[in-house]
Amino acid sequence: MAKTLNDIELKKLIDNNIIINGDESRVRSNAYILRLAAKGEYMHIGKEFDISKHKEGFKLPTGNSVAIMSFETLDFRRDAVHKLYPKCDLFTYMFPVTDLSREGIVTNSTVVDPGYHGVINWTFNNISNKENEFLYQERIYRLVVLEVGLMAMLVMAVI
Repeated sequence: MAKTLNDIELKKLIDNNIIINGDESRVRSNAYILRLAAKGEYMHIGKEFDISKHKEGFKLPTGNSVAIMSFETLDFRRDAVHKLYPKCDLFTYMFPVTDLSREGIVTNSTVVDPGYHGVINWTFNNISNKENEFLYQERIYRLVVLEVGLMAMLVMAVI
């Protein structure tokens, strides 16, 4: 049986470096809000950018796409997770924050499987009729973390 982690448990993930570079002010009652990292790439021209030193962020013209990544790193490897949750793994669902769809940005919901270690990557597509601007460490995705018993993971693998 899977259990959704609450705010208290999510703060433990930050304190124990399972959500690396996490910020407790980004914790909600049952989710963590991932932030935009500094580097990305404009897909339509293949040009990389780094917004960590620019207060204006980056602009995404209408009809174009950009590859971006999360500011936070996730460490769902068993040796890290088992310190807090013996005999369990962590699994997540991620959804774009609602601001993105209101601004005409199309992107996917996704999952992170147990054992993953690294940043999360996405592609944003601007289908609006206006240029959109994104700032360094802007909130971009809602991360819902589930504690999953190892037996449940074995059953899911068989199906």
